[in-house]
Amino acid sequence: MNKVIFYCITLLFMPSCKTIFTENMRTRLTTDELKKVQYYTSSTVHLERKLTSGEAKTIDGNIKLIDGTYYEIVDIPKMTPGILVLNGGTNNFEVTFDPISNRSLKFTNMPIGAADAFFLSTDFNAPCFDESCNVMFDGKFFVATFPTALNNTHPTRLLIKKQRSKTVSKTKEKLKGVRITQ
Repeated sequence: MNKVIFYCITLLFMPSCKTIFTENMRTRLTTDELKKVQYYTSSTVHLERKLTSGEAKTIDGNIKLIDGTYYEIVDIPKMTPGILVLNGGTNNFEVTFDPISNRSLKFTNMPIGAADAFFLSTDFNAPCFDESCNVMFDGKFFVATFPTALNNTHPTRLLIKKQRSKTVSKTKEKLKGVRITQ
């Protein structure tokens, strides 16, 4: 009976086992391995932009009329899975969360204290730490806001499953010390 309860609890919590994707992890993986990693958003990202009169008829996404102005709105819910589209070198990553096209968001590495992470990037390749920021999506400028971030103290980061993070290895050695010889 206890084993059944243990397995049920384990299965219940396993899908939520995610960790922040760091530069240390990125440097230990090849480009081919990075393309096999499943990425996730740490918070909901709400993208919005005003459309010109001609664009309103040609956009496939969610179009909303507000006070006589058309807006394209794209929501990426928290924990949405994505895949690597472009490895921009040391500091940048482009990840798509769109199963139909390769519309992607850029994430920039930013060390914070002892830890580092890949944060949603502004149009100036800087991490987006404000309530809202301008981002590039599908080759167009959008305003990104974050409805699930707690007072925006936790900006949107890239996450991965914890099983994949085991590729980061630690080395340990014990030094015996050095004695003075006479």
